[in-house]
Amino acid sequence: MAGNSSNGNDLEQSLLSFERLDRASPDLWPESVPGVSDFMGSTQKETDPPKWLADIEKDDVDMVHEFGSLTTSQLVEKVRGLQELAFQLGLEEAHEMVRGKFLNILARPQKKTS
Repeated sequence: MAGNSSNGNDLEQSLLSFERLDRASPDLWPESVPGVSDFMGSTQKETDPPKWLADIEKDDVDMVHEFGSLTTSQLVEKVRGLQELAFQLGLEEAHEMVRGKFLNILARPQKKTS
């Protein structure tokens, strides 16, 4: 077993590369579309958050993080629960609309003719 661990270390050492791959060399990393790097640098200087981000509250962000941490089966179960809740709310809404109709709450007021 001791021979295998030294073999593994030798293998790891042989796989290490000490090359520096930086973007300073246009030969190593040519731009696929000339000028894109300059354009991206100029457009990312905006400091104002996008409008859609300004409308998001902390509770919304927390809920997205919560959903993101769920497994697939947990997420499916959560969606089913939300569908059942929406169905129950729809039934309650229909019940209240029928009740309002019978109580004549939703009737338009009669125009008085003089």
